[in-house]
Amino acid sequence: MTPLRQQSVQPRLISTAFDARKSCAFSARIIILSCLLWQPLASATVSNQAGPVVSPYAALFTTLRPLSEFYVKVEDFQVDVVAPTEIMASSDLEDEHGVRKEAITSYLAAKFNKDEETVREYVDLAWGEAEKHEGVSPELILAVVQKESGLRAGIKNKYGAQGLMQVVARWHPDKLHRRESLFDPSVNIRVGAEILQEYLTKAKNGLPGALKKYSGNSRGYVESIIRETKRLATIGNKAQDDQDEG
Repeated sequence: MTPLRQQSVQPRLISTAFDARKSCAFSARIIILSCLLWQPLASATVSNQAGPVVSPYAALFTTLRPLSEFYVKVEDFQVDVVAPTEIMASSDLEDEHGVRKEAITSYLAAKFNKDEETVREYVDLAWGEAEKHEGVSPELILAVVQKESGLRAGIKNKYGAQGLMQVVARWHPDKLHRRESLFDPSVNIRVGAEILQEYLTKAKNGLPGALKKYSGNSRGYVESIIRETKRLATIGNKAQDDQDEG
């Protein structure tokens, strides 16, 4: 994935394709001239057996004159035409976290030798679930994913832990819907985020206590996850700062 470069989406005038202002001005002059030429005819009358009638040019003149006045007013405005290619912004520009996500994606893809498209899916899922679970950051989720599975969605250990965050289904039946699979990244990250939030709520000493419970009191686990969470946050923050300065 190439580094994101902010693209300009400012409107620009395309004079070679269509200059709306000049077109309006030209049309205004043609209509005004036509009105001047047709005005004598418009005031004329035609006689027939039923008596004098209004010239057919009168109706046309009545229609064109207000239109000419409209074009004269339009001529006072500058109209900019935007090229379609200019308004096709990257999806990352529409995502306020796009720069952070891309930097973290590149880091994880290189670290675990994974394709960036797959890793970006996991990163997006982590961000989405973090927004739904208070106290659970996307960096925390991704740190757990790294430690538990090395970003391998189909992994399963001998204790029955499955997927990216190594969730044991029999311990959390209330968090799984019928026919859901923990090998599905979206399901696994959702359930994993729910577990982290639950443990954070119950833990007396906050994040360390929650991580200790999540890992089953695995040695060195808490320090490893906290360290990696900070590293990911630093990578994302640096990418954001670099773009802001640029």
